Order: sequence, then structure tokens, then C-alpha cells
Amino acid sequence: MLNWAPCAGVDLKPLPAVQAFHRRINQRDAVVRATQEEFALYQQRQRQRAAWE
Repeated sequence: MLNWAPCAGVDLKPLPAVQAFHRRINQRDAVVRATQEEFALYQQRQRQRAAWE
């Protein structure tokens, strides 16, 4: 969920502990894989939308 903070207009700068947590979590292998899979699905969806236009 923290990956969406910038898109949602949530500034994490005043929350250094949350930022540190986010960095630590993003280093986990399972999180890296899940993020890559989610991004691949997002890209696929974007290509499908572009093809419909």
C-alpha cells in the first residue's frame, strides 16, 4: 500500500519510521517478486487499453 502513497498524494517525508519500514519491506524477495508481477499485469492492462482506442 505504501507504494501507492505518492499517487494518492500522501507525503511520507514527515514519517521517517514509515519510510524506513517501506525501504526494508521492499528489500524482501517476496515483495520484489510481487511488485514485479503486479507491474507486469499493469503494463499488460495498459497495452490492452491502448489497443482498444
